[in-house]
Amino acid sequence: MIDVVRRRFDLIRATRGEADRRRRRFCLPGYDLDMTCAGVAAGDLLCLAFDHRRCETLEGRNPALQWRIGDAHGIAGLPPQPDPPTDLHPLGSLHRNADNTVLIERRRGFTTVFDVAAMELTTIVDGPSAIDTDLVAKPLLRFLLPLLMRQGLVLCHAALLGGRDAGLLVTGRGGSGKSTISAAALLAGAGFCSDDFVALERRGEALVGHCIYASIMLGRGQIDHFPALAAHALRLRRDVFEKHMVPVAAAFPGQVRDMLRIDAVAVPEIVAAPRSELVTGSVADMLRAVAPTSVFSSPWREGERVRFLFDTISRLEPLAYRSGSDFGGIAAPLQARYGF
Repeated sequence: MIDVVRRRFDLIRATRGEADRRRRRFCLPGYDLDMTCAGVAAGDLLCLAFDHRRCETLEGRNPALQWRIGDAHGIAGLPPQPDPPTDLHPLGSLHRNADNTVLIERRRGFTTVFDVAAMELTTIVDGPSAIDTDLVAKPLLRFLLPLLMRQGLVLCHAALLGGRDAGLLVTGRGGSGKSTISAAALLAGAGFCSDDFVALERRGEALVGHCIYASIMLGRGQIDHFPALAAHALRLRRDVFEKHMVPVAAAFPGQVRDMLRIDAVAVPEIVAAPRSELVTGSVADMLRAVAPTSVFSSPWREGERVRFLFDTISRLEPLAYRSGSDFGGIAAPLQARYGF
C-alpha cells in the first residue's frame, strides 16, 4: 500500500504544473512540519487549521515531519489502490502493519500513509470535494496523537480559552457545550488556544496548553446563534456531523494564543436559566469528563496518556461552567475571570 501511494504522489506531482504546486512550513509544538502539495486547492484546505503556525524557515530544534499531499482528481493513469471497506465509517478507519512501522488512514476518496521510520506522511485525495469538515478542522489528528506523546505532549479533547497568558480548560463529551462556549468567548474577545484538541505539557509545576488547531466546528443549530462566525464559516462536503468549520487564525488573528497557562478546568453544563456562571465543581466530575473523551478519541489508548491526565488535571481548580439560554452572556464568566 505504501509503495502504491508513493507512486501515485510522484505521478501527480509530475503531471501538475509548477503553478499547482506549493511548499509550506509549520512550526508545530514538538515538530517541524514541512508540507509539499501537488494540487494547491486541496493542500490549502488541509493546512488551514495550521495557518497560525506557518513559518518561513524551520529552525531544526524539533524533529522534522514531512507531509506530501497529492490531488488525484482528473489525473489518468495512476496505479490503482485497494478500495476501502464498503462499511467504512464516515470518519474513516486506521490500519497498521504488524510491526507498527506503517500507519494508514482511509476515508472515502482520501488516503494518508505514514512511514514511521522516515517520518513521512503521504496523502492522496480525490479533489477538494473529497475533503470533509473534520479533516480540515483537525488535520493529521490520528497521527499526531502518538507522535506528540514522544515529545512529552498529550493531546487532550478540550477547549482552552482565556486572556493574554492564562486560560480555562473546558472539557466534556461531545455535545456538552464546549464549542458554544468557544464561539461566544471568541466573539467577546477571548484569547483562543483550542476548541476541540489542545496539546498539554508540564512545565515545572505548571500545566500549559499549546494551540495545534486554530479552528472551531459548529453544528447547524449552533452557528445560527453566532452570525458573526457564520460569515467566516466553511461548509464542506456532507459529513456525519453536518458541521461548519470556522478558521480562527484567518477570521480572528489577534486572538489566537500559541500557548496558555492553565489555571483551572471546567466541565460544561447547559442550564435553563438565562445567566451563565462559573461555580465550584468536583475533582471527580472533572476527571470523569476529561479522561474518557481524551482517551477514547485516540486509537492507541496509551496508559501513559491516562496517567498524565489524572496526575496533572487533578491538581487544578475544578469548576462547572453553566451555560445559560442567553447566548450573548455565555462568555461573561470568562470575561470576569480573565479580564479580556
